[in-house]
Amino acid sequence: MQRHYPYLKSITPNDFLLNMINHHLNTLFVRHSKLLGFRMDFSYLHETSRFSRNSLGEIQADMRSLAEQMMRVEHVCGYFWVIEWTSSGRLHSHAVFYLNGQKVKKSFPFIQHAGKVWSDVTNLEGKYEWCKPQDYHRDNIHTVVDHRNVDDVHSLRRIISYLTKEEQKNGMIIWGCNEACEPNRAGRPRSI
Repeated sequence: MQRHYPYLKSITPNDFLLNMINHHLNTLFVRHSKLLGFRMDFSYLHETSRFSRNSLGEIQADMRSLAEQMMRVEHVCGYFWVIEWTSSGRLHSHAVFYLNGQKVKKSFPFIQHAGKVWSDVTNLEGKYEWCKPQDYHRDNIHTVVDHRNVDDVHSLRRIISYLTKEEQKNGMIIWGCNEACEPNRAGRPRSI
């Protein structure tokens, strides 16, 4: 099958999710000429009530609360998350957050803040992991991406494609994202 967006070759992407996450990224680039993304994984600590319940409704509500609170943070301009099951049947979520790359050059303070918000949302029952770039990865999400730099945009698309993998979805596609704001009409119009 011909796919119109770059993706990690180590996964089999769900075509609907691949198109959705890339459409979402496109809408963010209409509003912001530069983006800085970061990826995080969210789940629950062993031996907690949330872990024991393993409730799909609860993790969705917690992810929505996390996302809503992160969108109130200055310079956070977008998010996209998906829910998955581990091989043992436990729920977890993968998420990408986007920052206005015109204003922010470092994502680490926002990563720390997202972790604190997750802890608060889950009443200290949640755990999170920052998805750091590995030496063997071809792509690095911790780079400000200019919408005109095709190589960097394709790199970002490959990184976010991980969220679209068919594996661990149990036949259900559960995701959330923000609606991108209309472009700011102030200033000189962007030439594409």
